Amino acid sequence: MHQFRFQLFSQVSFAILLSLIGLLAGSPLAWADLSPRVTKVLTISNYGMPVSFDEHPQGGQYVVAFRDCELVFLDATFKITQAVAIPNCRSLFGAKYGYFNQQLMVVSPVYVGESVIYDFSAIHRIKTHNAAVTGSFLVNNDLISTSDDGSVTITEILNLAELKTEQQELYKSIGVARKIAIYPDLGGPVSRLAISYDTGEIVVFPNKANLRSPALKPQVFRPIKSRINTIRFTPDGQSLVAGYFTGELLKLDLSTGQSQVLGRAEFWLNTIDMTPEGLLVTGNSQGIVKLFSIPNEQEILAQQIGQIPIASVEFINPNTVLVVDAKGNLYQLQF
Repeated sequence: MHQFRFQLFSQVSFAILLSLIGLLAGSPLAWADLSPRVTKVLTISNYGMPVSFDEHPQGGQYVVAFRDCELVFLDATFKITQAVAIPNCRSLFGAKYGYFNQQLMVVSPVYVGESVIYDFSAIHRIKTHNAAVTGSFLVNNDLISTSDDGSVTITEILNLAELKTEQQELYKSIGVARKIAIYPDLGGPVSRLAISYDTGEIVVFPNKANLRSPALKPQVFRPIKSRINTIRFTPDGQSLVAGYFTGELLKLDLSTGQSQVLGRAEFWLNTIDMTPEGLLVTGNSQGIVKLFSIPNEQEILAQQIGQIPIASVEFINPNTVLVVDAKGNLYQLQF
């Protein structure tokens, strides 16, 4: 979520939400009186199963990644503007907007050990791991990637057209290195990097400028022994929020190491997004979307979208969430 897009509207809207939370005395059920509106805006099932959804940093454009190696781009009205097939991919695990030389691009992790960068005119394939790449993040001229073999790699891209790179392994552990979170998102120099594992291990690196130093020792946390499906920094960068295969939504304080379960789902918690003010949305494998207040550490709304697992959720303004399910249905949730 991109902070500059909210401005005063975000502050006012979130203040109203927090006021309502207080008036409703902390009861999530009372939020049903607000009658959240769910609108189905698009079905794009002919590309296979969606695995991620990301918004352009300046808003109004979106990319949907499909497991069968397709990237589908949508405009502000959710019309398809472009579909890009990635050849020799086998499986694609996501897509994320990022920057190289201040130019916006999209990076995707793929099964064949590569991070694939699409610059809107050509596809560039960078070998980053010997096993399947599970996560890729392009920030400044660095490509951060995770793999099935438990490794975390940083690749400095010296020349994208010629695929000249310098690569360094940052960390390796037992299990699958699954998800990446950075702070701040794409708004400037990175001060923190977090990696999650399917063993429940969370690794946090400070100050990206020092990542290449062999003396750098990351923080390692293991609050819950369960696969982490999704992970995000809180707006102040002092905590992480993680969603687990076993349904927990956990907040981890990075300074104290203390953790707190904010909520639970009966099945997998698949995806989360957050506003700059700390309003958090989750989607789970039961087709349920929930809203939480991170400052109040409180669940404030639950909405059944359907019976299909939720693949991705994304705030597009403080009162609207886009929801993509595993069948390619795109919904707009307004509250």
